[in-house]
Amino acid sequence: MPSVRSVVRRLAQLLVVGVALLAALEVTARIHLFGFSGLVPERINSWRLLHETKFLQPSPLPGLRHELKPNLEGYFRMVPFRTNARGLRDREYALKKPEHCFRVAVIGSSFSMPEGVAIEDAWHSLLEERLSEELAPTSYQFVNFAVGMLSSKHMLAILESRALAYQPDLIVYTVTRLSTPALHRAERHARLPARRPKGPPKLPRVRRSPPEKRPNELEGLPRLQHDFPVLDSFLVRLVSSRFTPIRHTGRQAGLSGRGVLERLAAIEQRTGIPIVVVRLEFESRPKSPYEIAIEAQSRQHGIPYLDTRDAFRGTRYRDLWLNALDAHPSARAHAIFADTIDAFLRAQTLLPGASS
Repeated sequence: MPSVRSVVRRLAQLLVVGVALLAALEVTARIHLFGFSGLVPERINSWRLLHETKFLQPSPLPGLRHELKPNLEGYFRMVPFRTNARGLRDREYALKKPEHCFRVAVIGSSFSMPEGVAIEDAWHSLLEERLSEELAPTSYQFVNFAVGMLSSKHMLAILESRALAYQPDLIVYTVTRLSTPALHRAERHARLPARRPKGPPKLPRVRRSPPEKRPNELEGLPRLQHDFPVLDSFLVRLVSSRFTPIRHTGRQAGLSGRGVLERLAAIEQRTGIPIVVVRLEFESRPKSPYEIAIEAQSRQHGIPYLDTRDAFRGTRYRDLWLNALDAHPSARAHAIFADTIDAFLRAQTLLPGASS
């Protein structure tokens, strides 16, 4: 019969082997997904959902749930993440537009913020640099107002309460698959058909918070951060994220019975600023009848509409993800976005001095 000492020694050996295997698995997973930068604690610990970071704050703007904190500097989704003094993920811009400058306001959510892509590689940054060089002495500014986790209602609030103050010459309103239904009618009624080919899948149900909790809804979001980032396990966070559903707080509805297209048309008529709607899609699947109808209705409202998916024919959808765990568009997808939007704006004669 083995002695107590030998049993303890074997248990200790098994524990050491187990810890070593887990450490090897952790290192392998990090390198496989992110390369050797996954071994840098500051970067790997930035691989979180936006609401799990300390980058958000409640917004004082009416109709807006949250906004980015100003003067941030850190990492988010493995890339450098900075905000300017006004809480925009962009460089500093004066409210007053410079002379000989054509200014574009970019409205959107995580695809345009963008999530997991350096700001220099974002489609609007690429266009700003390209057009400013090609069309000098006219300079181009693409001011980025996009913030992740925003609904169409919130994006409209940013447009009306913040973006118009920058005196834009053009507004590019970007939507994704989740925010496209609200273009047609008010979000509370924006239901997609249940099956294909009649339309894309139903939108996820949104859990509504009681009114008394809405002012502090950011504080109620789950956070996985702690005070020992070096000891943080990527695998633990990955597993926990698979078993902890994302909780959307606040109402996602409430457009006073009017869809986004009607609101955008009213803003364009009131301000005289051209507005373009861009559906940022990089899956080259055929358009559903529902999506075709929305595109037609946008043009009926006098708003040019671009669906970028045609530019991605011949590509594999998953090859353009950030990585195997994150389906946001990569820098390569953003480069294709930039080319496609550039060609569209030229064809619509919305860029002064630019040939189509």
